[in-house]
Amino acid sequence: MFLNRVLPLNILLPSRSIATKTITPTASAIFFKPEVQELLLNLTRIDLSKVFRRQKYGQVFEPPEYKFLTTEEVDKLQKESYERAVKKMQVPPIVPPRDDNKLEKLSYDPEILGHDICKYIFTDITFGISDAKRIIVVREPDGLLREANTFERHKMNSVYFSRSECTLKHPEMFEEENLKSLCNRKEYVFILDRACTQYEPDDVLYHNILNTTFTHIHETNSFELLRSTRYFGSLVFFLCNNNLIDNLLLQNLHCNMIEDAVWLIKVYQFVNPESKCAQVKHKEGQDVAFVQSYIDLDSPDKERVTQALESYTDVASVSSS
Repeated sequence: MFLNRVLPLNILLPSRSIATKTITPTASAIFFKPEVQELLLNLTRIDLSKVFRRQKYGQVFEPPEYKFLTTEEVDKLQKESYERAVKKMQVPPIVPPRDDNKLEKLSYDPEILGHDICKYIFTDITFGISDAKRIIVVREPDGLLREANTFERHKMNSVYFSRSECTLKHPEMFEEENLKSLCNRKEYVFILDRACTQYEPDDVLYHNILNTTFTHIHETNSFELLRSTRYFGSLVFFLCNNNLIDNLLLQNLHCNMIEDAVWLIKVYQFVNPESKCAQVKHKEGQDVAFVQSYIDLDSPDKERVTQALESYTDVASVSSS
């Protein structure tokens, strides 16, 4: 027996301050381009001390191990550490949300109409199949056989292939008031870690959590809290997809990170090929001109970004003299 999904009205409402765009198949394909992945990794600015920081997972910390090493051995270990850090910085996949209004209807058998008053769910429990690709179908009381919706899939996968970090019920921390409280405390990494373990990347609730969290980060200019985490690339892609890069661009310019500003605009061009600045190519040694072209053609906050760029050029000219 299976009950229909009923969510409380206060769970996971997307932010109303910014009308965010839904991830489309085209945007998802752009995200997976090697060039975009490289730019997102560059923007993450891997800091080994932050990547491998101690995290509170309820585990007992092992005492540190000290060794005497040669310079060559230290260089080798640092290289290996950086390679491990790159793997840890793998950005969670960005895919379109599953549309439960487009579930495939497999068959309709009116002869079993009224056989029972409940739904029957059939699940392929073969090992080695990912939760996203597992075949799960539902037989409705009226005889319709259809694909399982997002909630039904989550429920069945949790029942047959439970994970300690994934609860059967939706966590209370993602209710609107609780999520708002966590955002106000700037527990962004905690929110995103929990969302990644609880939901599939195509779950609408997962998309709403990301939109709410990233919107709060954008509105409070808290970008550095995600720097050197696997979510910074997701944040950048969100900002580019919603034409909201100006605040991050301002921070880059104020911190004299002109290279990051160039990378950010390049991602923006990939995500928005129809934009006016998409046809402008970056030339080596022409970072300021490249940023200026974005300001002139596409920036919604031209005055502030122009002032920031002028301040950067003034500081750069003094430093070089």
